[in-house]
Amino acid sequence: MGVNNSRIIGLPMYEYRTEVARGNVAGQKTLYKFGFNDDVDGTEEAIWMAGGAYNFPSDAAVLRVFSAAVEDDDGSTGARVITIEGLDANYNEVSIDHTMDGTTAINTTQTFTRVNRAFVKTAGSLNHNKGVISIQHQGTGTYTLATIAEEMSQTQQAIYTVPNGKTLYIDDINFTAAMDQANKRAQARAVITEFGGADRTRYVNVLQSNQLIAKFEYALAVPQKSDIVLKAVTDSTNNEIAGSFQGVLIDN
Repeated sequence: MGVNNSRIIGLPMYEYRTEVARGNVAGQKTLYKFGFNDDVDGTEEAIWMAGGAYNFPSDAAVLRVFSAAVEDDDGSTGARVITIEGLDANYNEVSIDHTMDGTTAINTTQTFTRVNRAFVKTAGSLNHNKGVISIQHQGTGTYTLATIAEEMSQTQQAIYTVPNGKTLYIDDINFTAAMDQANKRAQARAVITEFGGADRTRYVNVLQSNQLIAKFEYALAVPQKSDIVLKAVTDSTNNEIAGSFQGVLIDN
């Protein structure tokens, strides 16, 4: 099944999409992932706020969470509680609420093998996080899996891993670039790594200071446990590039 499942349930496409978004279609839910990188240069980087390459863990482990600002603390003016959504050792979906303690790093009680999203659930008078919130994996090596930029209250990373027991059908991929020099361009691509497989480019194109939207007439099917990363590289320096993809998750 793909996005044309609307024919099965007897609805026009726009009504079907709305019903999926409302949670009224059993075994299906929408997905929208977006990211931003404010400094893409001549070495390929993932589209995420931390910048640089993105490393996926090889094991499940607790996460280390802290902020660059003391205001992101339970009872203070910034972020108080954040929600972390990801996958456990078996790639099943897990979600926890984590209480912040400012610049003091606190480990989660839940182990994660992937972090798909994090956002501020509750905040003080600022109504958003004050500083950059870092979420680091504590397994084989310590490295960052997600960040919440200042005042954004949510991760911005065009990175996702399909949960166990589901298939993601991608409807479109979108890149937007702000190049700092005329006649310069970026190469943007979507890399999908199926479980146990190699990194595989499933979409690639070039753009300058504009928006590039690829809409698939037939949805791009991504199987369970696959990693998805939008990446970009440019032939100039200090370029801002955003990327996103969207689709529907369907139970296998």
